[in-house]
Amino acid sequence: GPRVQAVCGLLSGAYRVGKRGVAQLCRDLFGVPISPAAVCDLQRKTATALEPVARAAHVHVAGRPANVDETGWREGRKRGWLWVAVTAAVTVFLIRLSRGRAVLDDLIRGGLGVLTTDRYPAYGHLAADRRQVCWAHLRRDFQAMIDRRNAGAAVGEDLLMHADILLRQWKRVRDGTLTRRGFRQSYLGWVRAEVRV
Repeated sequence: GPRVQAVCGLLSGAYRVGKRGVAQLCRDLFGVPISPAAVCDLQRKTATALEPVARAAHVHVAGRPANVDETGWREGRKRGWLWVAVTAAVTVFLIRLSRGRAVLDDLIRGGLGVLTTDRYPAYGHLAADRRQVCWAHLRRDFQAMIDRRNAGAAVGEDLLMHADILLRQWKRVRDGTLTRRGFRQSYLGWVRAEVRV
């Protein structure tokens, strides 16, 4: 039934349990005798049922601001990558055997809001007004400047201080104690001006 199908999909998809393991769990936990081949069939049915939802999620992401990243992923014996685009309301994933720019284009489906990314070269073609380098990565870069203990250390300290001010105030926006407008008016402008100097 649909509940067994949902459990099989969850175990094999989200928890990455192998087909035999899913079948064994269904027998042991639920008393449902199922073969690994039946698990494969249920996965196929689940993927087919979810295809319209996945398409709608990709349509929603196109043109919206998103955090985008990719990480290593095993597909059988092949190395693949799990790509993700996280918007305010929807997150989409793609698993591909490539880490190239074409996958990014497939992920965002031609639409382009401002993307927050790391410095991986697949994002290098994005226009400066359409890309924000991840602040966690920037913070690490600023700390590395300090750790080198050379002439750039003072610049790194200044940049890190301003990054921390910005991130502290953004946390207030996220927890509701500061409005976005207040953030822009009270902090964003002068921090941007100080960092450019």
